[in-house]
Amino acid sequence: AQAAALVAPAAASPKVAGVLSASSVATGAAAGSGAGVTVAASWAMTEAAAGAEDRIAAERAGFRAFFAFTAEHPALYRVVREAELVSPKSLRLHYTRIVEGYIEALTAARGAGEIGDIDPTVAAWALMGIGEMIGMRWVLWGDQQDGDAGDGADPFASGTQAVPEEVFEQMMQFISGALRPSVRAVTE
Repeated sequence: AQAAALVAPAAASPKVAGVLSASSVATGAAAGSGAGVTVAASWAMTEAAAGAEDRIAAERAGFRAFFAFTAEHPALYRVVREAELVSPKSLRLHYTRIVEGYIEALTAARGAGEIGDIDPTVAAWALMGIGEMIGMRWVLWGDQQDGDAGDGADPFASGTQAVPEEVFEQMMQFISGALRPSVRAVTE
């Protein structure tokens, strides 16, 4: 029953990039109340991406907001991961609702020539995966170069870290390369 609260609101700004919203489960609020982490995560990413000049800028702003939010609310990852065991249907619905808005935004960006001729569905799922894995590796696990594998992996541990700027820029270079229209398409 609690995992059903994982579902993100279906109506989100089309500029929102891959919101992995937890829910009232993480905040202790009533299931389905729309309060807590879900609203805060959606709001943070929507606000960050709203003024972006194009889709790549929206991705940059959205990912920055997402990583900052997850650093402040690391339980987000645990709630989402636990839903896979507690309520797989709710987890699938959670991701499906997120990806629907993302596909819509990428489709509009493709129509406006802001991104290349890439399948918006494939791109949306890939971008969500990038955000989840980069956040897990650098925000939750930190950079424990001197420790054993897994040191610092506790999502409730204090001292969660930001994604290093170099890592963020490499991630954005990868995303930009995948999404930007090809030179050939622009000149035709």
